[in-house]
Amino acid sequence: SQPVYGATCSNSTTCVATTYTQTTCNSTTKICSCSVGYVPIRTGCGRKFSQPTLSQAYPYSTEVIEGKNAVLSCVSPDGATVFEWKKDGQVISGATTSTYTISSASAANVGNFTCKAKLSTTNSDFDSSESSALLMTLINATVTPQPPKVVVYPTELFAGKNATLTCVNLPNGYDISKISFLKSDSAVVTSPLTMASTLSETPVTCKLTDTTLTKTVTSEGQKLPKVVDTISGVKITTTASNNDVYSLTEAITLTCLTTPTPDYVDTSSKQITYVWMVS
Repeated sequence: SQPVYGATCSNSTTCVATTYTQTTCNSTTKICSCSVGYVPIRTGCGRKFSQPTLSQAYPYSTEVIEGKNAVLSCVSPDGATVFEWKKDGQVISGATTSTYTISSASAANVGNFTCKAKLSTTNSDFDSSESSALLMTLINATVTPQPPKVVVYPTELFAGKNATLTCVNLPNGYDISKISFLKSDSAVVTSPLTMASTLSETPVTCKLTDTTLTKTVTSEGQKLPKVVDTISGVKITTTASNNDVYSLTEAITLTCLTTPTPDYVDTSSKQITYVWMVS
């Protein structure tokens, strides 16, 4: 991103405090001292890269099955394209892109990972601080993985509409095709699931059966969506920067949101219509 310029100064002048500069003049550099998050440049102060966010791929956890791969992502809010990766505090040679792959996971290549955003492959004052650490742990025959979790969407729908079931918090490297969704009576269901009133709010679990885990792991129960036949909720959202105060020249857009949303309403028997009122 482009730097934001501050101001130069001399010993006899007082710097003006801005978002980027302070009121102190550096007698050596003749540059107004920079605010936190900015560094001196020839024409004033330039913004450092913000701290990036480090995460594992969805829908996986911070565990990786021995011999399998895990992909980590470093996201810069400033759009940086060069990165530095570390494992257990040591720079990983050659790792300079926004993703890093733990290949053929073993005790030797898992651990605490961090990343930082950089202006180039060489060090500079514009480099961000390091991300929060992400601890990747190894799953083998002697270690039981964390239980998965079921995510159900939406929370309400009409009969005949489909619910989406997702099993998350899986160990990296797990074969997603080997997931079973089970009702409380152990009957298997699949996603997407066409909902009927008899399924309304029925608990479901997801079960991991891949033999590479050497153990069968099952999630806690999560309720299926509630099957309804009317709109249960309506709210208005706005694009305005302040929902309470509007400028006379500000263009705003109001959106009417329903529960269930239109995609989950049986439009063959009931049609959503909107009436706007001003009080």
